[in-house]
Amino acid sequence: MGPEIEILHDDTHLMVVNKPPWMPVHPGQGHDSGTLVDVLASQGYGSSLGPINRLDKNTSGLVIVAKTQEAKALLARQIEDRLIHRLYLALVHGDVPFDQERIVANIGRISKRTGRMGVFPPWHENGKPAITNCRVLERFHGEATLVECQLETGRMHQIRVHMSYLGHPLISDRLYGGGYYDLCPRQALHATSITFQHPITGQLMEFTSPPPADMQSLIDSLR
Repeated sequence: MGPEIEILHDDTHLMVVNKPPWMPVHPGQGHDSGTLVDVLASQGYGSSLGPINRLDKNTSGLVIVAKTQEAKALLARQIEDRLIHRLYLALVHGDVPFDQERIVANIGRISKRTGRMGVFPPWHENGKPAITNCRVLERFHGEATLVECQLETGRMHQIRVHMSYLGHPLISDRLYGGGYYDLCPRQALHATSITFQHPITGQLMEFTSPPPADMQSLIDSLR
């Protein structure tokens, strides 16, 4: 059956859900079942759902799920045209040396076996344009920094790669060099806000989600 998924919005065309950590959005290497779509189907929402924005398995937070092909196509166009506004909270190692920064660094695959991505120079054929706007929210005695990241593009592992590239990997991000914390034993990354236009009605849709218990516990302990 799987865990209950928090539903923030549900209509004929789409849903907005709050994905817990440790749950894959799509089937992939090592997880052909137990995905977000599987769990929603077990809750009676059918099996033809189409998640629009992708989150890594261990990243928590807001996901738009299309319920019709028309909604899926129109929402995918909004993603392509950068009309869906996404904000993430990330806990990173060390004292980030800026208050606000626009990170522009091409991202491409380094290893197909591990799924590891990396930064490539602009001329390299492996890299694709990737832009992350990063703003410091809180500093923790030089040990860690809480940052808010807004995506202009949607490359795989984008925030994780960009922060590691800057020398401040996400806490507990084992793939990109983040040191481990027991209170939050997965990359400390949460999709906290999403804003978009309803593909059918045109209504402005805005949703927020506070960090889940593991990440909030780590924030509290760092304070």
